[in-house]
Amino acid sequence: MSSSSCPDQNLVTFESTRNNNSSSKECLHSNNAEFLTETDEDASPLIVLSVIFQGHKMGAAYYDLDTCHFCLLPDHIETSSTYSILRLLLRQTQPCTIITNSRVDENILSILKEISELCL
Repeated sequence: MSSSSCPDQNLVTFESTRNNNSSSKECLHSNNAEFLTETDEDASPLIVLSVIFQGHKMGAAYYDLDTCHFCLLPDHIETSSTYSILRLLLRQTQPCTIITNSRVDENILSILKEISELCL
């Protein structure tokens, strides 16, 4: 049982797996009178991505809140001025949150903003 993501303080969140292997999140009122259900079709992926650049080296890691998987990507050398590896990473992970260094290059920041606006 995890902490509640439901709007009411009396609600509790839990995950269940159905026979077809799709998970759902359900919120139950404390007196079990009210059900709120979010299915996989309605849910967007909950992935937090962290990206750092030093020179032309890019390091990244992401955490999937739904599956509790943490993935650490080895450093890549990004030589392209279009940052194709970064764009590929963003398309594949589709993060809901991106964390980066406050001193990130303006080109990288503009790519991160561009991708995040497309996802909204």
